[in-house]
Amino acid sequence: MAPWHRLCTDAVQTGFRPPDGARFLDQAGVDSRVVALVAHHSAAISEATELELADDLAVYPDECSIVRDLL
Repeated sequence: MAPWHRLCTDAVQTGFRPPDGARFLDQAGVDSRVVALVAHHSAAISEATELELADDLAVYPDECSIVRDLL
């Protein structure tokens, strides 16, 4: 997982890892559920709101599931 994490953060656009990583994976053709989980992992919406980047996360559906919560 660490190599993927590093690759994703190399594609920085906002400087905030969840939407940047999701965008990278989406462009790489990764499954849309995985992309959305990356975007919303670690309660990303809280920090995104604080950083005024909530619109960057809103592009990806938040499944509000136990899987998301465990990430």
